[in-house]
Amino acid sequence: MKHKIIALVAMAFCAAGARAQGIEIRDVFRQMPDTVVPYLSQNNRLDLVDFVDSGMKAEVENRLGGNTVLEVLGTDYLKARLTPSTRLEIKLLPCEGGAVPDSLDRVVCVVMTYGDSIRQSSVRFFSTGWAPLALPDPVAPQNVARYKFGGAALAGDFLADLPHTFIEAVLAEGDCGLTVNLVRCVYNDGEPITTEKMSTTLKWAGDTFK
Repeated sequence: MKHKIIALVAMAFCAAGARAQGIEIRDVFRQMPDTVVPYLSQNNRLDLVDFVDSGMKAEVENRLGGNTVLEVLGTDYLKARLTPSTRLEIKLLPCEGGAVPDSLDRVVCVVMTYGDSIRQSSVRFFSTGWAPLALPDPVAPQNVARYKFGGAALAGDFLADLPHTFIEAVLAEGDCGLTVNLVRCVYNDGEPITTEKMSTTLKWAGDTFK
């Protein structure tokens, strides 16, 4: 029961923060520069939001000639299936101390994930005005090496192979968490014959996940 209460408080804090500042993820998404996702135009993004507001399926044809679907559009989180093997997540996170100019105390976290059964992610941070922020990369191997998985630090083959391990990041929709999944493949003649998986969940600390 105690853990449920803590989780509910965290969810309320993360979502209410964006509302208190008058910022919603839809506004950030509309203003997102084309350079973040070059094959998704501003008109595409405007249409996706309009379709959600109209109760329609939020699907558009992107510049690659394929379909992009906006699957989740909340107050501070969105998830889109850009292509069949590419996922976009964006989350508004609270920033302590007002250290980020023009962000109204909010950080935009953008996670791009590529792949199907085995996935690799990149994580970038921006102000709400889309100025890049030099915050620690939670999926950089040197940072992942310090995390605990199942309560224990990485060791053995997993630690040695970390630069060649697939690292997936998944933002939490309801709170300010980030799940990091590791997949280490063992190959034979170029084909994966076994995979090992490990997972941990990080919490946003105002300027980094840890």
